[in-house]
Amino acid sequence: MRTKLGVRLAATFLAASTFSLVLADEPGPKTYGDVEEEILRQFKKVKSLEASFESKTTIWYNQGQQQFTLGKGTVWMLRDGEDVLVRVDMTSKTANGVDQKTEVVHRGDKSRGLRYTPMHFMSIHWRVGQDPFAVEQLLEYLRRTHELTFEGSAMRDGAATWVIMARPLEPNPRSKVIETRYFFGKKTGLLLERIGYDQFKEPHAALKLGTFKLNAKVDKERFELKVPEGIQKFDNTTKPPPSAQVGAAAGDEAAKKE
Repeated sequence: MRTKLGVRLAATFLAASTFSLVLADEPGPKTYGDVEEEILRQFKKVKSLEASFESKTTIWYNQGQQQFTLGKGTVWMLRDGEDVLVRVDMTSKTANGVDQKTEVVHRGDKSRGLRYTPMHFMSIHWRVGQDPFAVEQLLEYLRRTHELTFEGSAMRDGAATWVIMARPLEPNPRSKVIETRYFFGKKTGLLLERIGYDQFKEPHAALKLGTFKLNAKVDKERFELKVPEGIQKFDNTTKPPPSAQVGAAAGDEAAKKE
């Protein structure tokens, strides 16, 4: 049975998932290869980013139960030579009222995170393959693990976007999401929104960028994550995490070890 919060979350993201695609003879990319090239061309102009975001995830457990989590936070991105550094600070609340705080720093294909809950304070170190705010890395990950289709363009909150549909090559047993739409800004290459759908086209996972600043000063020190001594630590660097949700990957892996 869904809680009142779960119903409200589902309704909120169902409303947000309504949009119209433009597939007609508009100028611009015609194939997935074309649109990926254009997205990367625009994103390479972004030297730094500070933005707010909101997310909603749903995780299924073996007993058939589902857990809704609604999160919000801030993301920072900085180009450092050939590397793209990303920091995500997020607070979230599950449908049963559990508060969580997550801090994650991505460098290359490695990530280190801290997660705080009323019962746990842990450090997680894992490989990242799908950080949504490092667009080059995200697209490379999607090419390896998904079937990708260019669907055209759509307006999202007044911004023109390119729309890519991604269907995983291998199912995730803890998610009923079978396809995900990615909305990339035409002017920036940024991932502005992501919506995952189940077989009935209902949204179960979503990420939405809010207000953002481009190419403003972001100190490199912001991407240093200090791990306190004496806390529970997990090292999951042997393979990418199964979940593609912001902050959920660490929690999925940690839950297996508890």
